[in-house]
Amino acid sequence: MALLKGVSKAELGAGDAQQAWDAGQTFFLWEAGSSFRSATKGVAEALAEIESVGWRLEQMSHVWSTDGANHAIGYYLFRRP
Repeated sequence: MALLKGVSKAELGAGDAQQAWDAGQTFFLWEAGSSFRSATKGVAEALAEIESVGWRLEQMSHVWSTDGANHAIGYYLFRRP
């Protein structure tokens, strides 16, 4: 999970997804999370961008971080169609 100033979640997800696709990977795992509700906006856009590369969302799950920061982390598993 990376948050870079000026780079959207969609751009981060699509870039990583494209690299995995080009490398011929069968699965791609994308992680997104935040302790602030507004920071989770953009996840739907990122999922759409990842699927536009060619991946299809297979499963998703989330966990609550136990590091004291009290934030959710989403795990999205994609598979080649």
